[in-house]
Amino acid sequence: MVRTIHNNTKAAVKASQVVGFLMVKMEFGAGANIFVNQTSQKFDYDGDTYLGVGGLGSISAVEEGTDLQNRPLNMEISGVDPTYLGAALNINYQNKPVTIYFVTLDESDAFIGDPVITFKGKIDTMSVQIEDNARISVRCTSDLADWERPADGRYTNVDQQSRFADDKGLEFTSQTTEKEIFFGRKTT
Repeated sequence: MVRTIHNNTKAAVKASQVVGFLMVKMEFGAGANIFVNQTSQKFDYDGDTYLGVGGLGSISAVEEGTDLQNRPLNMEISGVDPTYLGAALNINYQNKPVTIYFVTLDESDAFIGDPVITFKGKIDTMSVQIEDNARISVRCTSDLADWERPADGRYTNVDQQSRFADDKGLEFTSQTTEKEIFFGRKTT
């Protein structure tokens, strides 16, 4: 993933002491989005308020590579507010967007530069454990997971019309399926 890192953030990371943490955005839609961070305080970013949930639980390492391979990420949010448990239990979470940011802070707890996106993908599975300490476990897949899935459409006019009613781009495909094409030689 190509990242644009603010110059102030680059300088802060090179310092001998860095205050850094992760923020997680899970977009379920319909006002049920979850915005949390690893600290014990609230932070506002991009119009959203990221609630501090302390340790946040755990997030597996973000893996990257040069090949087109899905590299899932596992995260566990512990000490979850009961309102989040309701959202996790009652909402369609499959394939909803997830973004994880790395943030650096200055001495007055202000962001240094802009948060850096360390992972962007979709929720694959989610489970909720309600014990002494409520936890939500989430498995996220990168957008490259879509490369492994078969396409759900066909290159036919019927399929195209079901998606785009006024499109005429595949109108004559049925006439070309059994057509013999003479490429590079004369027809007889």
